[in-house]
Amino acid sequence: MPRSTRIFKKRKGPVGIHRRREQQTLQQPPCDPKQRTSSKKLEGSLSSYEDQSSGMANKNQSFVYTDEKLQSFAKKITEEVLESDRFNNAQPDLSVTAGTFAILDKPSQPSSNSTDRIKPELKFETRSLPSLNPDDVQVKVFFGGLNFSDVYKYDGRFLQYTPLPLVLGMECSGKVEAVGSRVEEFKVGDYVVCYNSEGGLFGTKVIMHKTLCYKIEEKHLFISCLLPTAYMTAKLALYDIARMKEGMSVLFNGVSGSVGLAAADLVNNKSGRMYGTCSEQKVQTVQKISKVHEVFTYQQLEDNELKDISVDIVLDTHGGPAIKRCINVLKPFGTLVILGAAGVVSSSAEEEAAWLQAGSSIQSLDLITKNISVGGAHLGIALKQDPAYFKNSMDQIFAQLSSGAIKPVLQGVYYFNEVESAIKLLLQRKNIGKIVLRFI
Repeated sequence: MPRSTRIFKKRKGPVGIHRRREQQTLQQPPCDPKQRTSSKKLEGSLSSYEDQSSGMANKNQSFVYTDEKLQSFAKKITEEVLESDRFNNAQPDLSVTAGTFAILDKPSQPSSNSTDRIKPELKFETRSLPSLNPDDVQVKVFFGGLNFSDVYKYDGRFLQYTPLPLVLGMECSGKVEAVGSRVEEFKVGDYVVCYNSEGGLFGTKVIMHKTLCYKIEEKHLFISCLLPTAYMTAKLALYDIARMKEGMSVLFNGVSGSVGLAAADLVNNKSGRMYGTCSEQKVQTVQKISKVHEVFTYQQLEDNELKDISVDIVLDTHGGPAIKRCINVLKPFGTLVILGAAGVVSSSAEEEAAWLQAGSSIQSLDLITKNISVGGAHLGIALKQDPAYFKNSMDQIFAQLSSGAIKPVLQGVYYFNEVESAIKLLLQRKNIGKIVLRFI
């Protein structure tokens, strides 16, 4: 039985034996991913978690977890991970100064076509941890959140900004194992969620600056990995860049991802009206989640079939030619906020550059005649500009989580050593909501 399915099966025999075997597998994945045994994610989704125990999982059906089902699942998987951690490592072993990381490196056999992007190779490698500086925190990682930034790097996009080799992972949660001499906010044994826009967090142990760690309750170990990138990015774009007011209307181009669904929560919290676009095969599922008031296809946006829709704010994650079409649905005095470049699909560096150029050709006359503004939102840069932004934002997000005002959406869970399969799911645009990795 595949490991990533077995994780949610009830086992017979001593729990400790299973836990110890699993941890050894996860802590020391094979260096060559090609040598791994084939395994799959939970079939289809997390909804199949309940169905698999009775053998009734529908492998052809698409599922997502949200609301009460997500809370129930998060509780179960958190309890399982904590039990494993307590059994195998009751006290942190600080003599272990290395961790196993998911690393992208230069391919051993580069493409013969000089116009192709470099496609890095993914491998698992044990590395020594850097020295613990006075303001640092050492964290044993339990869960990690997968993001499109990881996908872009895996697919060889924008590597001029992040040269190889590099460690994947922008967000993780886990337990504090050690703190630097100037760290007073955290102590050994605390649970934290961490964020780093530059990556480096997909490892069994990581060293983080204290300003990029946020203390959480034990019960939030799993669900916290669904929050930082998605909800902070949505908050930055809607509240801080577009200055959304009560009752405003918003269109999110690419709403089925974790940021789009997070934005829907924030729009609804201000009594706004949320519109979204996604691929045709996802429309029905997004509608069922009931966060988005009206859902359209990308083709409808391209064919200008949204001409009867007029909104105060457009959030665009695709870039390129889509930017001009987004401007067409803005009201006078509206705001377009560009969040990313998910529409890059070519393998040629020249085609990629041409695509990016198409998005930069916004005519100033379009802005002047409609009295609209255009902005950009980059969470990583915002955190460098304002180091307190992370904690302040997470305070607000967890307050909303506790009150039930935000309801994250989860697509699936993979073991750490199946990160490549998880990335490919995102690369194929098959997800709705967040994908999380389990490390122990």
